Amino acid sequence: MTVNEPVLDTFEDTPARDRDPRWFKRAVFYEVLVRSFQDSNGDGVGDLKGLTAKLDYLQWLGVDCLWLPPFFKSPLRDGGYDV
Repeated sequence: MTVNEPVLDTFEDTPARDRDPRWFKRAVFYEVLVRSFQDSNGDGVGDLKGLTAKLDYLQWLGVDCLWLPPFFKSPLRDGGYDV
């Protein structure tokens, strides 16, 4: 995956017989705290542009799926998961 490829991979072009509904059993998940991962503009805070700049590196590491906790501003009820 490169920065120019879609970040969300779907099964749209995959025949149903070739889809593995248990893909997650062998997948490598990587949780990314966007705010602290990669700063693209030098303001000291990580951002989505910084994350997308590192997609090739994450693929090289063997990451299959990115887990992004909430990163939108929220009233901070439920640890930010209220958005």
